[in-house]
Amino acid sequence: MSKSSKNICVSICHYFSMGNPPTKIWLKINGGIVKDGQIEITRYAIFLQNLQKLVNCLREVKYPEADEAYFKLYSGKVYKSSHLTSISTINQTNLDNDPLCNEINEDIAKLIRCLIEGDAEFISALSESIEDPGEKIKVLKTLKNLLSKKEYKISVGFLPERPKNYIRIPSGKEKFVDGLIKEYTSQASFETYGVITRHKGDEPRNFVITTTKGEKIVCHYSEEMESYVHDHWKDPIFIKGIMSKSIRKNVMDEIIDIHPFKNISKITIGDFKLIRPINIDVSYDKSVNVWKLSNDSVSVYGRGKNFESAEESFSNAFERLVVGTIAFKETKLSKKSREIKRVLETYLNLEDYSEILDSVSFEE
Repeated sequence: MSKSSKNICVSICHYFSMGNPPTKIWLKINGGIVKDGQIEITRYAIFLQNLQKLVNCLREVKYPEADEAYFKLYSGKVYKSSHLTSISTINQTNLDNDPLCNEINEDIAKLIRCLIEGDAEFISALSESIEDPGEKIKVLKTLKNLLSKKEYKISVGFLPERPKNYIRIPSGKEKFVDGLIKEYTSQASFETYGVITRHKGDEPRNFVITTTKGEKIVCHYSEEMESYVHDHWKDPIFIKGIMSKSIRKNVMDEIIDIHPFKNISKITIGDFKLIRPINIDVSYDKSVNVWKLSNDSVSVYGRGKNFESAEESFSNAFERLVVGTIAFKETKLSKKSREIKRVLETYLNLEDYSEILDSVSFEE
């Protein structure tokens, strides 16, 4: 097999192509995965998808208000040695050429060049283009899927016409990129508690979680999580994920961890400072959309339309328990009340709160 038969070159254009010739992205692939100028379609699709994702990521950061249709990529011509094959035609429009896509192309070229030059240069270039760590992660993940491998090399060019020279995307950078993803994940991760209050199962899949603080967050999830989301509809959950705060508020682009939220531990309840933490069971009544907090050992319960009101209800019930326990002599308490008092005394020194009765009057 000749050397020329083991590479494939594709020209990729943006949506608009009228007016001045736009800068094309030229994608060149060579190596063992190319045979007689042909490449496996699934592998080829992965390269094109990630190239589009890379453009989309940079567009969201730099031009979030711009029409995303302007940044769609269309495959042009495939070159097999001297043989020219048309993959698809470029969608023609009456729009004038816009410089925004050219700027995106320049950013991509700069990132690749800096990745070749060195780690420090790449980190600096990435930070210049993108400030938010959540957006950095998305760029890094797409770029990782475009890295050259031992069995194939990927090169790119950015010119209106077929370039003579290309920039080869380096290989062996996976560990470096993974390290940056880990670093930025620690910076961009956000965790909260709440209930799933809305569910959208078609693409792009997402659900809305109403947090214990009353915020609503749209959370994107993968197909593999579909059954979990369905099974935990309106169940209290803990969720941790990547938030892109600088561009879209209250959107979690990636879920890192999700599991049931069953209890909380508190060392203070209202004005009461406890000797030791008390565990409070957390649940959600789906039939009436009400949060419920409970501790059976002291028979204290609270409920509310939101988590804050449920906590207030629980605190009020706890205060009533303390007042009632202090107010009545041991001999006046029922057997069940005496048992509760014994448990309550493991959380509070009741003598410290005897003054609480000064504002309360009781009839014998």
